[in-house]
Amino acid sequence: LVAEVLKGSEDERIEKLRFNELSTYGIMRETSLSGIRFIIDKLEELGYIEQSGDYPVLKLTAKSKPVLYGRETVSIKKPKKLKLQKTAPSKPADEGLLKKLKLLRLEIAKEKNVPAYIIFTDKSLTEMSEKLPTTPEEFLSISGVGQNKLQNYGEAFLELIIKETKS
Repeated sequence: LVAEVLKGSEDERIEKLRFNELSTYGIMRETSLSGIRFIIDKLEELGYIEQSGDYPVLKLTAKSKPVLYGRETVSIKKPKKLKLQKTAPSKPADEGLLKKLKLLRLEIAKEKNVPAYIIFTDKSLTEMSEKLPTTPEEFLSISGVGQNKLQNYGEAFLELIIKETKS
């Protein structure tokens, strides 16, 4: 969860817990999720953070204080196989589809009397126009799509994507 917050994930539970309002939300947006997890694991291994409590809650240790105040730095060597930067999408977003997805989102938002971003964020719609999911399983792989959004909006969005990719 910490990695997802640092990455800036638009997962429903992050919004529900209001973690998207934290000052650290999205500060490592350009780093891959696996890269963030690697860094967290290394900081724990080096003794700068530790897990505490019944749930795996991360806590800073006394060793981290000089780093936080800029008196010390930490160097972590990454393995050659690990990509820290996220890769560019394999193909550009379908701009026509993206516009239609935004219109559908707007229609649903007006119907439900909520802001459009509550239905899906622009990031989620852009990812839909890049990955072109056609099954519920593929739809769940889109950032910001959970079971609730799949149940509430999945059918309409999948139908539009399928229709548009056939033409």
